[in-house]
Amino acid sequence: MENDQGAVKWVRSEIYFGTSIPSGGEVSEEQFSSFLEDPVTKAFPGGMTAFDAYGQMEKADGSIVRQETRVVLLVHDGNQQSEQAIADIIGAYRSRFGNPQVMHLRTETEPQFWGD
Repeated sequence: MENDQGAVKWVRSEIYFGTSIPSGGEVSEEQFSSFLEDPVTKAFPGGMTAFDAYGQMEKADGSIVRQETRVVLLVHDGNQQSEQAIADIIGAYRSRFGNPQVMHLRTETEPQFWGD
């Protein structure tokens, strides 16, 4: 995606993956590591960052749900292929682990890269 000056517009996508499986249990670290290999790394081989977090939300009945959460941070060009890959990743996670909660935050960003 390009801006008016022809420069690439970058997007920061944060995907929050709830680890509580609705039918019971939790997504293990080993299961999540396997998930990162396929489909996440296959879709974004240029890099990503993953980290553990804690999440909570209020349900419609007023109760608070607390759960371990894993976050994947991607910086990408925001093109249709990247956006579809993110939708596919979210769908794969929900399908693989019984429809746990997932949230995707998308923000335009201006990264600076150093290194090789």
